[in-house]
Amino acid sequence: MKHEPTPSPVERMLAEQACRDLVAQAALLTDTRNHEGFAALFTDDGVLIRPAAQPLQGHAAIVASYRARPAERVTRHLISNTLVTLESETLAHATSCVLLWTGLESDMAGPFGRPA
Repeated sequence: MKHEPTPSPVERMLAEQACRDLVAQAALLTDTRNHEGFAALFTDDGVLIRPAAQPLQGHAAIVASYRARPAERVTRHLISNTLVTLESETLAHATSCVLLWTGLESDMAGPFGRPA
């Protein structure tokens, strides 16, 4: 049985923060419509699982799905409470709370911005 080395507290914090940064980067790339940059966050055979949608496997499928969205669609992801669990040196799981606003660029802005 192979024994995994135990990371130091600093190594653990750095790894957990890197995971949180990845979650934030994914939201930013999605909201700025950088579909290629978003897909590049995944391995070549990575699978994106979204609520109420079919899984997308690989960069091409991810990019194609996001490009198929209406061009004037606006999204803003508010991500909070990201909890990272390090399973090994190469595996981690994270859960986050996500509040997603969507709208259209053509929506008239009111005193508090566009309707969502």
